[in-house]
Amino acid sequence: MNIDTEAVLDSALLVVVGMAVVFTGLFILMVSAIVVVRLSQRNNNGAGREPATEVCRSDDPGEPGGATIAAVAVALALSMQRDRLAPSEGLMGTVPPSGTAAGSTWAAAGREQQMRSRGKVGHKWGRRSE
Repeated sequence: MNIDTEAVLDSALLVVVGMAVVFTGLFILMVSAIVVVRLSQRNNNGAGREPATEVCRSDDPGEPGGATIAAVAVALALSMQRDRLAPSEGLMGTVPPSGTAAGSTWAAAGREQQMRSRGKVGHKWGRRSE
């Protein structure tokens, strides 16, 4: 086994020089970012700013007000009412969840006919159902 030590030293030197160039570039980038941030803070030291407007806050943030309680009650009532609707009264094109009644007997008969037309082995792609 013959190892060329001069080539190994040259490659190690190349790795060290390459890493030095990369880290020097990153250091220059970091310094330039710090300079830009400090210059922008110095120029925007509060000149031209308007005073902040006061925000109305409740006395006790842990206790909800009457409007909040009313909004929660309405949302809860609407949610409960929506759950009681029949699937056919829902949005157009919605699929009723499994285990619920079908939208109509016509739709149920159509689904049953479609399932029976496939046979017991399932749908054969490329062939017409019998």
